Amino acid sequence: MGQSQTLLWNGDDNLKKDKIITIRVSEKEKSGLIEKSKIAKLSLSEYLIEQGLDKEIVIVDGLNEVVSEFRRIGNNINQLTYLSNSGRIYTVDLSEVKQEIGKVWNVINELQNKW
Repeated sequence: MGQSQTLLWNGDDNLKKDKIITIRVSEKEKSGLIEKSKIAKLSLSEYLIEQGLDKEIVIVDGLNEVVSEFRRIGNNINQLTYLSNSGRIYTVDLSEVKQEIGKVWNVINELQNKW
């Protein structure tokens, strides 16, 4: 799996943001903040607001790849089910596998919706 990262975040994008805050930081601190905001896939402003308001920023490495792989597995199961139901292949019992994949999918969805 790749190194991509997905941000699970639920900020309030509907607020009017017309106030400016200026802060002083060292070059090292600035670089660190910018790097962390990039990892979180947020603008520097969004990152600082979320951190400053004690909102949790959760980064799950590789979640996009996991979701894509589960979709492919689901498609393959559906194709096997179709072939079995149409009589082209016989006796494919993937019900237990499908249930377990469904459980994992539900956990992924809960994680995405939590933030």
